[in-house]
Amino acid sequence: MAPNLRFEGFTTNSLGTRGAEPDPAAAERILVLGDSMALGAEVRDGETLCALLEGALGPTCQVFDSGCPGYGPREELAALRAARPRAAPHSRRRLLFAGNDFLDAGQDGPTYRVVAGRLVSEKKYQETGAVTRAFKNALASAWSLGLVRAVRRISEKPQPSAAEHHDIGPSGMDSGQIRSILELDDYTQAFSRGEPLIAKGWQRMPEHFTKIREECARIGAKLTVALLPLPIAFDPGLRERLAKRWKVGPRSIDAERPQRKMLELLRSLGIDALDLAPPLKDDGGGGKLHLPGDLHYSTAGHRAVAGALARHLR
Repeated sequence: MAPNLRFEGFTTNSLGTRGAEPDPAAAERILVLGDSMALGAEVRDGETLCALLEGALGPTCQVFDSGCPGYGPREELAALRAARPRAAPHSRRRLLFAGNDFLDAGQDGPTYRVVAGRLVSEKKYQETGAVTRAFKNALASAWSLGLVRAVRRISEKPQPSAAEHHDIGPSGMDSGQIRSILELDDYTQAFSRGEPLIAKGWQRMPEHFTKIREECARIGAKLTVALLPLPIAFDPGLRERLAKRWKVGPRSIDAERPQRKMLELLRSLGIDALDLAPPLKDDGGGGKLHLPGDLHYSTAGHRAVAGALARHLR
């Protein structure tokens, strides 16, 4: 995100992360990497899982929220490298949205390079000069603020009751991509379903996480991957509605399949991982843990995630 954003309930520091400026006295610093799920633009600064995690871990720990909408493992690795000389955390943790990162990892988009501590698209860097890049950086700051305003307006609108929702999120839970993630035991079979992003993303996951693990080892930082589940894993009402739409029994939907598969993969790579589906189910909040009509977590969802993370990291 752009640095030094100032919007009601949403601010970034000079590093471009949500959170206070780096505190030299902090005994431990945690850099949270992820996509919009980690950023939490739908809730206020003090209500994000990162802010709540920092409060739970005590005054000697500082947590930097480096989430950014649309990021996948490739961008998160670049963000880790970009943040290294600036945030210099003593410890790093990474958040992963189990469903979305399959698709992000399958994208064949441009790679990124670190320029003056900022991420720049390799293609754009080659095509533009320094003046143009400076202008684009200014536009990026304006775009970031506009995005936050748009997200906040949407999340603050009166929402229908959860029972009225069949689709949630931009593409909806009722999509071929989500159904493939929930039904296929071998994600490479997604090619035959016309979902190449899932298949390619899954094939690339081991390489992506190996690079992230190696980067953390290089700088002497610990790595934990927290698997953020799809709402269907902890919202039984949503599962029943999808089962009705798909004309199957609710028990036939394996909502935790992507969690198990990612957990198995990460453990095979020697990476500490936390499956957040069980604690979110045990919380009992169900549909109240995510926003109505949206995949993103509510304030209650951020609180539940922060509590589970704090227990795991202590």
